[in-house]
Amino acid sequence: MPRVLKYLVDSRTPTDMVVFIHTGSYTGPGYVDIVVPHGLPFVPLPFGIYSIDDGVTWNSLEVTNGNAFGSTIIADATNITIGIRVEQSTTTTFLIKLFAFAPSGVYSIIQSPIPLSKYFIDSRKTYDQLLYAGAFQPSSSSSPQTIVKHDLGYKPRVMLWQELTAGTIVSMRNGSIMNTAWASTAQVPIVTDTELQYLYYSNIQGAEPPYRIHYRLYRGSNG
Repeated sequence: MPRVLKYLVDSRTPTDMVVFIHTGSYTGPGYVDIVVPHGLPFVPLPFGIYSIDDGVTWNSLEVTNGNAFGSTIIADATNITIGIRVEQSTTTTFLIKLFAFAPSGVYSIIQSPIPLSKYFIDSRKTYDQLLYAGAFQPSSSSSPQTIVKHDLGYKPRVMLWQELTAGTIVSMRNGSIMNTAWASTAQVPIVTDTELQYLYYSNIQGAEPPYRIHYRLYRGSNG
């Protein structure tokens, strides 16, 4: 593998293609359920950001921010559904930008979404290169299972989605190692300096691991 941190744009390394974009303005308080039809011939891998200060600052839909936070982002064959909880009692207006990738191995002719920016690839700028993408089917184990052995020597940026059943995909956060001796169930993605791992463990009779874990691993470093 080339020394990826030395490159800005490398045509030998693929970049992700966004297949869906949605922007909108919504209001709370309470729990706001946003349902957005995606119109794609497959179930996409969704993710997004939101702003509660009219676009001055943006946060991941999965990161708590005092006044609001995004819960799960779920995609099925028809819609992408987002849950936003506005913590404060007064009505808050928030903006969202929703995106989605095509899962690995899906090849469909679709209409490209309208870009949110006038800019395309500029070789003078740094871009996060996609190093690994695919899907992994976990089994129940008390030890983490290796999804990708990257050997980068640092913790790379990772995006993960959990396919709960065939046709229902939920975005995920990275996690930390759990002690399965004290847990009855554990579903934890783990990023190390050398591997992307996933721990699924359950001692509950009849419990099933996720159908698949979809992953994207980039050259970007976490911290």
